[in-house]
Amino acid sequence: MQLNIKPNQSIKLINNLYHLPDDKLFYKQYKIRFPSELILDKMKKVNLSLDDVFTIKDNSDYDDGKKEKIMFDYIKYLDDLNDSLLLTIKALTPFPQNHQDDREVTKWLKKYNSEHYTQFKDATFSDNEFIRLSSNNIKHDDVRITFMSLNNFNNKKVYGFYICDIIDENELSGPKPEIHKPYKNTTTAYSFNHFLLRSAGIVFLNFYWLNKIIFQKIKNKPYGDNTIYYFFNKLSEIEHEFFPDEYKTKYAKIIKNEKNITVMYEKFIGNHPVDNIGNINWTLKFNGRDNKSNEKLPYLSLAYSNKTE
Repeated sequence: MQLNIKPNQSIKLINNLYHLPDDKLFYKQYKIRFPSELILDKMKKVNLSLDDVFTIKDNSDYDDGKKEKIMFDYIKYLDDLNDSLLLTIKALTPFPQNHQDDREVTKWLKKYNSEHYTQFKDATFSDNEFIRLSSNNIKHDDVRITFMSLNNFNNKKVYGFYICDIIDENELSGPKPEIHKPYKNTTTAYSFNHFLLRSAGIVFLNFYWLNKIIFQKIKNKPYGDNTIYYFFNKLSEIEHEFFPDEYKTKYAKIIKNEKNITVMYEKFIGNHPVDNIGNINWTLKFNGRDNKSNEKLPYLSLAYSNKTE
C-alpha cells in the first residue's frame, strides 16, 4: 500500500473527485461544497500550519506562548481535514427519500450510508484516534503543551512536546494518560519528527482508503494541483530520529526522487538500543498558589536507569 504523487499533479482521490460525472453530483442537493475543493482547502490550511510548526520544531528550548498555539492549530486543522473526508462520503451518497438532515455527519452516515462509513471507519479509525483524542482534549479540556528535548540513542538532540493536564488532586501535572501511553514504567511524549511523520502517514491512509472505498478501480485524468505534493514534500525533509517508544509506532516513509514522491506507512525496522537516552530538558510551567512546578516528567526514569546500569 503506497501513494505516488507527482509534482503539479494531485492524487487519485482528488482526480476522481474533480472529474465527478454528472450522475454523481449529489453534493449540490446537500448544499455541500464541491468535494475536491473542500478537501484541498482543508489541506491548504494544514500546509500553512505545517510551515509554522517547522519554525519551532528544532528550537523548543523556551516557550513564548505562541508555540503552544502553533501546535494546537496544526492538530485542529488535521482533525478538520479528517472531518471533511466524512463529509465527502455524504456528498457522494445518493440523496435519500424522506431525507432528514443531521448536523453530526457520523450519525447521518450511519443512517444513510452505513456501508461506506463502516468500511472507512474499519480501515482508519484506530490510526485516526491519534489525532482525534488530541484535538478533542484541546477543544474541550483545559490542557496545555509542555515542550522538551532529549538526546536519543544516536546522541542526536530530538525536540518534542506533550499535551499536559492536571493528573491528581495535588496539582500534579503531566502527560495526559489517554493520549500519551506509558512505556517501560515511564510517561511519554511526542517528538516533533515522529509526530509529523505519523500525522503524514494518517493523511496518506485516509486518502488511500477513501478513494479505494468510493471509486474502487476507477481512474481519471490528472488534476493539476500541488497542494498535497507540497505537504509530503515538506515532510520528506524530516530525520528519522525519535523518542524511544516511537520506534514501535507506524509513521510515513517518504521517498523522493526527480519524478515523484512515494509515501508508505509502516513501523521502524531495526534493532537498536533506543532506550539509551540522556540530557533531558523540559520547558516547565508553574501552577498552584505557590507558583511551583509540580510535573511528572516523561522518560526521566528511563534516563536514570541508564545512568545506574
